[in-house]
Amino acid sequence: MPVRWNSKQFLSETEAKVQRGMEDAAIFLVRQIKMSLRQGQPPGPAGEPPHTGKTGKLAGTIDYEMGRLSAKIGTPLVYGRIHELGGVIRPKRAKALAFRTADGEFHMVKKVVMPKRPYLRPALDDRSNQKKIEWYIANG
Repeated sequence: MPVRWNSKQFLSETEAKVQRGMEDAAIFLVRQIKMSLRQGQPPGPAGEPPHTGKTGKLAGTIDYEMGRLSAKIGTPLVYGRIHELGGVIRPKRAKALAFRTADGEFHMVKKVVMPKRPYLRPALDDRSNQKKIEWYIANG
């Protein structure tokens, strides 16, 4: 009796399994990122996770979006990127940025330099998380 190899079916089933594993890995990473943000209460120095404030808004918006054999993890909040990567904030339509600090002082400045305070990348760089991600993908 001849053995029949259905490569299209095999590839389709394999892709579906990997896709399930990717989604499980994304769910796991979102959970890890949210836990990390919620544990970091005082404002951290450069390189530490950002202060989540009293609302926990940043942590509450971390989510994932699936693509074909890929997952995007992030936040729709406009300030999420500047916290993760750092950068310079400049006024768009005015001569200066105006804000009040926690001590009640009012400030007007031409720019604000935000140091990196990554909260996404550390979850992906953590070796124990990497092992779990590999397991999720392999075991879809």
